Amino acid sequence: MKTPSETSFKLERAKINEIISKEGEYNEDDVMIKKWEDSKDTSSLGYYLAQVSKEETQFTGILNNNLEKDGYGFYRFQNGDHYFGMFKNDERNFNGFYIWPPTQNGDKVHNESYHGFWKDNKKNKYGVYLWLDEDEDNEEFDNANFEVFSGELDGNNYKRGTFLRKNGDNYYVYHGNFTPDGKKNDDQAFFYSSTLDRLFHGKIENNAFISGYIIYFDSDSGQVQDYVYCEFENNEVKKTVIKEDMNEEEVKSELEENIQFRNVILEKDYFGAIYNTYKETLKFIKEEMGELDIFEDKEKFPTLIKTAVAYNKDNIYFDIENLVFNNKVNN
Repeated sequence: MKTPSETSFKLERAKINEIISKEGEYNEDDVMIKKWEDSKDTSSLGYYLAQVSKEETQFTGILNNNLEKDGYGFYRFQNGDHYFGMFKNDERNFNGFYIWPPTQNGDKVHNESYHGFWKDNKKNKYGVYLWLDEDEDNEEFDNANFEVFSGELDGNNYKRGTFLRKNGDNYYVYHGNFTPDGKKNDDQAFFYSSTLDRLFHGKIENNAFISGYIIYFDSDSGQVQDYVYCEFENNEVKKTVIKEDMNEEEVKSELEENIQFRNVILEKDYFGAIYNTYKETLKFIKEEMGELDIFEDKEKFPTLIKTAVAYNKDNIYFDIENLVFNNKVNN
């Protein structure tokens, strides 16, 4: 989903700066701006704390002396979208969390968010996209239908990353490159399916399996139960090489890498953590944002902004990339 165009507040800069220079604050027509004076933080010099409700938008955060959003802040768009994170010269820059308003999708509520890096109001570098369909009062990840992308972005397009799709109790995880139009496309892709505890490692081209190893695991022990090498045509198996016909030493490193990959994606509840972060953020917007007073509680707001960089912590994409990189170096 696209983000709406963002217009700056139309504030009377000269008038407001003049009043603030004399009185230390400006308070008029749902606009409250005060000098940010913090003896412990020299970066606050020349900046203002602000709460502005104007033109059906709302901003709570930091303004520079040009009255531009600059630093951490929370912004509500006219259409109900919400962003909180970092700004620079009136634009979303660095780390931020963007949430679109929930919509009805049949008997489910549909949710979307982007949590990651920004440059000049555009998504940039790394981030986490979330799509979620669930009952209105649901709070459990296990009961939600869930899609998430975590990885590298080129604007709104996937570049390389980890993608999960979960429907009920079944899910799959893909890790690899994408085409500009969003198709899975990688010579060394990983594709894990929970249904049979099965992992594919090999070539995927434009969402179609081409060739690679399929490894079957014993769900109780986590050990390899069986493996084959397959070549495909139109996603149907064309040729199969069973393990008895393979050189055990040559396939050893392949099996080790696949075991490591499976261990990484099952080691932590990465996707449950993404879900919980989204739900906690949505709850804050609904229940607390309207009551937040940046002037009275200067400590709470920066604490909330830490959520804007939470996608960097325990990120499945980075953990898998470290695994892949280390294997390339070792081999």
